[in-house]
Amino acid sequence: RFWEELRTVDPVELLREAAGRAAAEAGLESAVQYLARALEEPLRDEERGELLLELAAVETNLGAGAVLAHLRDAISLLRDSDRQAEALLALGHALYWSGEEEQGIEVLERGLAEHADLNVELRRRLEAEFVVNATRVPSHYRRARALLAQLDVSLDEGPGARVLIRHELFESRDLERTGVLDLDDVPAEVRFHRLGRYR
Repeated sequence: RFWEELRTVDPVELLREAAGRAAAEAGLESAVQYLARALEEPLRDEERGELLLELAAVETNLGAGAVLAHLRDAISLLRDSDRQAEALLALGHALYWSGEEEQGIEVLERGLAEHADLNVELRRRLEAEFVVNATRVPSHYRRARALLAQLDVSLDEGPGARVLIRHELFESRDLERTGVLDLDDVPAEVRFHRLGRYR
């Protein structure tokens, strides 16, 4: 009976669970090995894309060089809009911090353009990653400012929204110092919520 039950166990799920336990206990190299082994199993495209996304997340913490390739493969396989956007967000971040700033920003723009129907928290995370990174690159600064100016962001829209609000404040302070903007023109209720939270 034991062997009959064992035959019904999904090896991919076992390997994913083992990877999760290893990662939780700081065994990131072991987690990579478990997930890489799971990818050797026959998988549907969507499942393979999810595994690649999980693998890339662990590899990012290790600084592994295969992250970019695994994220690109995941994007090509995933069909769910939110999951593909998550992969684009991760790829844009990884490209930017690997020194490929222009490509990273373009990937984030692609995510925003192709996935207009995302849940609000995920969209705010994409927007925040784009705005923060693009304002550091002179050729993209105006586009980042234009996007930030047209957003109507609330604090309850998740961590990405809070990053956008904080970034807007820092940018506004810079503009005030240079005489471009007077913060007295910002509505009092906005100053209260934004400055009070982040000062």
